[in-house]
Amino acid sequence: MEDKRMRALYATHSRPLLSSIIRWTSGDRQAAEDLLQETMLRAWRNLPTLEDASARAWLLTVARRLAIDASRSRAARPAECGDEPLAAIAAGPDHVQQVLDRALLAPALAGLPHPQRDVLFHVYYLRSTMRQTAETLGIPEGTVKTRTRHALRTLRGDLAEQNPHPLTKNIGGGPAPCTRRSPQNPPSRPDHHRQSPRPRPSRGNG
Repeated sequence: MEDKRMRALYATHSRPLLSSIIRWTSGDRQAAEDLLQETMLRAWRNLPTLEDASARAWLLTVARRLAIDASRSRAARPAECGDEPLAAIAAGPDHVQQVLDRALLAPALAGLPHPQRDVLFHVYYLRSTMRQTAETLGIPEGTVKTRTRHALRTLRGDLAEQNPHPLTKNIGGGPAPCTRRSPQNPPSRPDHHRQSPRPRPSRGNG
């Protein structure tokens, strides 16, 4: 009986659920399929208490939490040495800036309260609108705006303390840093600016 119900649950909800997870994982289909399987496994474990009327909402909630946890785990892991820095440089200064920003944002995001972090995850990582974020999280749209505003304010303060003189501003163009000339070696003038001494007239004998 439970196997038949589980098959029906999978047939009904797996495709739309996968579409949502793909959006939450920024288009990473392999990661989305892994999260879908984990979600369905949890549904199977909770099948005796899972009601058909609330199955869709339950599955979406579980999948969303799994996607958020996966994103947090990736952000918390130290960056591995690999091709990403080289690929970033090859992609241009804008991508270099994004890589550096992620390195700075990871510890700052970890310090945010979970409700604010969840909102930023949907709005900035998943590119969801305020309304979509409100519907997914089950909170009013005004609450989404308030949490986003407070989270960004906190992030600005934390990043300013971590990096008061960001070096990233010099990446991607702009004037090169000035080099000071040593006072012991003042710049020499070109030779054509120097005046040659005039020869003295020779005095004749007698």
